[in-house]
Amino acid sequence: MYKKILIARCDAIGDMVLSLPVVDNLKAAYPEAEISFLCRERVKDVLTGYPGIKEIIIDDYASGKIKNHRDFFDYARRIREQKFDLYVSLWQDRFYTLLGYFARIPKRVGPNDAYITGRLYNLGYPLRERVLTKHMYELNLDLLKPLGIPISYHYPDLTKKIRPKHDPRLVAVAVGARGANKLWPPHNFIPVINWLNSMGKKVILLGGTEESSIGEQIASNFSPDQLENNVGKLALVDTISKIADCSLFLGSDSGPMHIAAALKLPVAAFFFTKNQKVLRWGPLTRNIILRNNYYCPIVCRSCECGDKTCIESVTPDETIDALKKIMGGGGYKDPRETFTYWCQKTFNILFLDKGWGKNGLPGILKSYGFNVHVKPAGSSVRFLNDYIIANNINIIHVLSNSIGPKEKFLQILASNYVPNFPLLCKNPRKEPTDLDSILQYYRSEFEKL
Repeated sequence: MYKKILIARCDAIGDMVLSLPVVDNLKAAYPEAEISFLCRERVKDVLTGYPGIKEIIIDDYASGKIKNHRDFFDYARRIREQKFDLYVSLWQDRFYTLLGYFARIPKRVGPNDAYITGRLYNLGYPLRERVLTKHMYELNLDLLKPLGIPISYHYPDLTKKIRPKHDPRLVAVAVGARGANKLWPPHNFIPVINWLNSMGKKVILLGGTEESSIGEQIASNFSPDQLENNVGKLALVDTISKIADCSLFLGSDSGPMHIAAALKLPVAAFFFTKNQKVLRWGPLTRNIILRNNYYCPIVCRSCECGDKTCIESVTPDETIDALKKIMGGGGYKDPRETFTYWCQKTFNILFLDKGWGKNGLPGILKSYGFNVHVKPAGSSVRFLNDYIIANNINIIHVLSNSIGPKEKFLQILASNYVPNFPLLCKNPRKEPTDLDSILQYYRSEFEKL
């Protein structure tokens, strides 16, 4: 049906990787179609050579070339001249909504959550970012539902464009990530790399130009045989090749982490801040997540925050233990086990006890290592809101068969301060007595948001 398709996603490296299943599904549904991808200059190497993509278009807006309305309409005209008949925008951004509309592309797929501009997608679908139990690649694929095509929900696979070597001696260690509080201190990497060297591994150190000084600081402690410092020295295409050479990845939730997962490397990943949700951004390969619960009363703005509570919650010894496990064949890969594990690393649950007597849900979850808090339902809204912020609560569970206006107000108030819109739920009609049933109940409740 469609002959020329334009996909737009002008964001970071990891977002581009998680967009690749959209390419796969569109090519499967419309094998004769020519697919172009609109993206930033610095991420084009993720897409170059990927099967199904005929052309990569560098976005003028992200490149800073759109200075005024005249520039915008000229840009839209140039897009229109390419005669695309389907536009798929994977980003909830007003500019790209307007771009597809004024480029007069006949059919436009994209997130229609925004009340006014969202209506400009004549094949719109809500992005549903409130559904915390859905991974980002799944949310991307959900946007294709209005097309009525079969959708294959699969994690991105970069082995389609590059064959990994998986050299058992090489370990990729990424020292950086976008966001101030994703950066583990350089001195923490040193004992971890020493341990890897003692296990006969050579470290391939990776990072962007903004982390060059961190790379030098770490590399000064090692010989070239122990560590190859590439921080700030490689183009993205070379970074991808270096990761493909390795057999294991260690680093923060970042573009390189998503590349490593899409290349099917085992991953040990730091998820430090409240903003980083494993269920949304986790690496769907054999993985171990390095994340601990901590008390922090600061509203999380990770790119601006100077507090180190979150990054100090993970120690070098814990990291070495995780690497021992994953190098020994451990970690989580089975989808069912991974979902349960990621729920444990993501959910922070506040139970509001209305005095209905002992309830087994908090005890069951606590016994499985979940972060569980129980407070009297009669506590003040201000106290509960501060508590939700400090403990990064994303599920408010009322231990009752009804939810009152106070709890509903608390949910709306807290949503202004916590990274994700918190789920507000009550006891199910039939109380679950096992972990799987409890998690499936929460999953179904999130789907209703």
